[in-house]
Amino acid sequence: MKDIKILLIDDDDKVKFNLNLFLEDEGFDCHAVETAEHAVDYLNNINGEIDLAIVDIRLPGMSGEEFIPIMKNKFPEIKTIIHTGSTDYRCPKEFEKYNISDDEVFHKPINDLTKLVDKIYSLVDE
Repeated sequence: MKDIKILLIDDDDKVKFNLNLFLEDEGFDCHAVETAEHAVDYLNNINGEIDLAIVDIRLPGMSGEEFIPIMKNKFPEIKTIIHTGSTDYRCPKEFEKYNISDDEVFHKPINDLTKLVDKIYSLVDE
């Protein structure tokens, strides 16, 4: 099985550090950034060569909802998971064209991280 490359975008340092560490411990090749602008730069520098992005919705500057269409229009093959602290967050209808639905939304804190790992594998193996 190939290494799964993940880009984690979250402005909360504790969440970013702990989730990044967990994903690396699970065997994923994970890179974490704190803003959508940094994520755009990173993706451009590596020519979009990641398998999956885990995107926080509330970010300083460009929001996750603004970032996702930019990423998907340039690199449509990147799978996406939304990770948000907004307990009432629902995926925008227009994200359906990117194959992102409420099934790809995880609310913070994730009580059972095995569900996140299972979702990563199911998306990347599609």
